[in-house]
Amino acid sequence: MSLTMSIDEPRVDLVIAFRISTPNPSNKATSASSLEASYLALLGRLRNAGLKVATRPDRAGTHRLLLFVHAPDSLVASLERRERWADLVASAAGQADDGVVTPAERVRLVHARVTDPVEEGGAGVKEGENGVEVVTPMHDREFNHRWINDWTKKKLGWIGDDELSRLKDQFGEAIALYFAFVQYYFASLIIPVLLGLSIYALNLPYSAAYAIPLLLWSVFFVEAWRIRERELAVQWGTAGVSAAVHAEENAGGDWWKRELKTAASIPVLAVFAAGLGALLTGIFLLEAFAFQLYSGPGAEYIGFVPTMLFVGLVPQLLAAYQPILHRLAAWERHPTQQAHDASLTVKTFSLNALVAFGGLALSAWVYVPWGVLIMREARTHLVGWGFLPAQGADAALPEIKAERLHAQLFAYLVTNQGINFATEVIVPFVMRFISSKSSSRSTNGHNASDAALKGLEGPEGDRAGERAWLERVRDEVALPEYTLFGDYAEMATQARCLAFGAFVNNWFEIRSDAFKITQHNRRRVPERTDTVGPWLDVLSFIAWAGAITNSSLIYLFGGSPDPHTISTSHGSTEKLGSAFAATHLRTRTSAAAAETGLARLLPALLIALLASHAHILARGLVRRLLTKGRWENGAAARSVRERERAVRMTWVERQGEEVREKEEEDGEGKEGNKAFWQFPVADDVGTEIIRAEVKAE
Repeated sequence: MSLTMSIDEPRVDLVIAFRISTPNPSNKATSASSLEASYLALLGRLRNAGLKVATRPDRAGTHRLLLFVHAPDSLVASLERRERWADLVASAAGQADDGVVTPAERVRLVHARVTDPVEEGGAGVKEGENGVEVVTPMHDREFNHRWINDWTKKKLGWIGDDELSRLKDQFGEAIALYFAFVQYYFASLIIPVLLGLSIYALNLPYSAAYAIPLLLWSVFFVEAWRIRERELAVQWGTAGVSAAVHAEENAGGDWWKRELKTAASIPVLAVFAAGLGALLTGIFLLEAFAFQLYSGPGAEYIGFVPTMLFVGLVPQLLAAYQPILHRLAAWERHPTQQAHDASLTVKTFSLNALVAFGGLALSAWVYVPWGVLIMREARTHLVGWGFLPAQGADAALPEIKAERLHAQLFAYLVTNQGINFATEVIVPFVMRFISSKSSSRSTNGHNASDAALKGLEGPEGDRAGERAWLERVRDEVALPEYTLFGDYAEMATQARCLAFGAFVNNWFEIRSDAFKITQHNRRRVPERTDTVGPWLDVLSFIAWAGAITNSSLIYLFGGSPDPHTISTSHGSTEKLGSAFAATHLRTRTSAAAAETGLARLLPALLIALLASHAHILARGLVRRLLTKGRWENGAAARSVRERERAVRMTWVERQGEEVREKEEEDGEGKEGNKAFWQFPVADDVGTEIIRAEVKAE
């Protein structure tokens, strides 16, 4: 069979990868019949949904067919009108009906047509079911090239709303909103960067002069973004679209059952968090304390043990947590996909944040203030158990420096950025190169089914105009799916890190993410949204937690930046990492040892509680001021009010027309004899009676 086509690329809305490998090799006839039936059923559902379909083979060795799907313009226009009507019913603002369907809208509408149930007019196609492996749109390489070129060579500073709108028209509101957030985050960091550089120049570490303005900035950052995303939603016509999710209203059953299921998942999360916390604490103690005391055989190599434990155990624990997490989210049966994703995001990020911040928290609240006491106790027990020699047991312990927290934070940010850049930009190139080499070697030994597929290509001349395009399609279908979770998690994780490092990181992040989306991932199906969703709550929580941690750290480490010394019972001196430790901690035999840990830390807890209340008050005040000053009196809010008024006026006018028609019909039906009412004014009986009365007088 030969296939010919013009040089122009066909208009393809979606590509479906359909697996054709035989699930039962022992009974090939039955398997082939089942595969053929599934394939024909898939074609029938797609065509019954009003879609055009063409099939081509995938690469040899993949055991797949590629189904190219196209929707006629008339069908897309009809789907677009239905969506606007649904938005109106659901109180979503929507855009003006200008008759223009953007590339993102077209892909989203066609994808919905393909995946919607057959009962709702769709084709009922789902990834992972009935042989369907992938349902994906294709990249627009011309747009991608122009986008990357502009953002890396021309748009080196601020990325305006026009650029974001073009991105929205191509990739959808979800991706455009992510880049809008990163751009807003990048610009907002200028204030803490300047503040931090000033504090550094004045040599004021752990200073309230930095913490208090930072608290106010973090509150303003979150609340101002809350307004910013609402303004973008109005500008893009997606205001209220989160409430317009097309799903069964009672899909999740009774609300109280869902709440109970959500509460039941908390102990599971607590178990994994406790296990992960214990593992991270053990690794930290080995790194920070044990190896400073151990000097026996292999001491020069034992420093690699914490890294080996972290790399070997932490990913395994997180990997075991993921399937349980997905089952819990599915068990909760949320009524909408957005609610499901929000639950999944919170559960996933909670453990990821524990991995990211666990070491920093242990350094801040364990290693620096209590390190000397812990090492002293550890050395005493290790000597008693015979793990350390008795000689040198009274020697001074290693110095504890508060600078460790600075160094660890800086190393975390730099290392994390380097790893992210390598995994997002460099590693995919390497893996695709290895995969292409492996695929070319496996092609030489393809089986009979692959040979049959290759035979469909026909003579070389018949495929000349199509071959290069098909190769690009096959490359894109083989790419991994892109998700926004990792990128948002990275932004949220660095929210409490060095401001200057985050500022520089975000400039590169905007461009590296654009490159990753266009080069290393399949094109994401556009998604409408009017908010960053649960990440706004995550950022708000981080801002609140930052107020608590900063206030307690200032109390613990504030004062002199130099280490402080205390005297031991053996006459030697030991250096502590903070003024708090030097003031409150003494030797084990001193009278101060009678003080409990709670009594020592009570002022820090009270200061943290005060900071928490200050954050809550500041958040309420800033939210009110921004809502009144920026939102309610802004152009976006006026636009929303005008649209709502226009909708109400349209309804009133239509109702008025119906009322007038009904009144006319009712009047005609009740007037009785029409001849009784049809007299000209000149023949009115009343005028004749009046004239007669005047003459009679």
